[in-house]
Amino acid sequence: MVALDQYCGAASRLVRVRRRITLALARRCRQGTRVPGVSRAPAADLTKAAPVQSLYESCLTRLDAGAPVITLDLRGVTQADTKLVAVLVALHRYARASGQQVRVLCSDPVRAWLRVYRLDALAVDDAV
Repeated sequence: MVALDQYCGAASRLVRVRRRITLALARRCRQGTRVPGVSRAPAADLTKAAPVQSLYESCLTRLDAGAPVITLDLRGVTQADTKLVAVLVALHRYARASGQQVRVLCSDPVRAWLRVYRLDALAVDDAV
């Protein structure tokens, strides 16, 4: 019974984290611009909420569709901040909970932010 309570508690925390990030990004979003494609973020500046939110939503759509592995090509990103890091962590946790995998190909600014939070393990060094 204790194990079931722990599992349910972890699952509900994951849902709350996902909802909190989505709502926070939606509040900050001023424009409804979408990042075209899921695996590549063409926006060089991922400090604005709109591209980060659309990247998050499109990745969730692919994960919910059952894609076993999602590769995010962020090598063209020149500016990033904590919003992107929060989205990458949320996607990684969501995928891990359902037995899926998120691979992140990083540029130097993204890798620097991941290093700040000791999340180097989220980055993948090989090419697609």
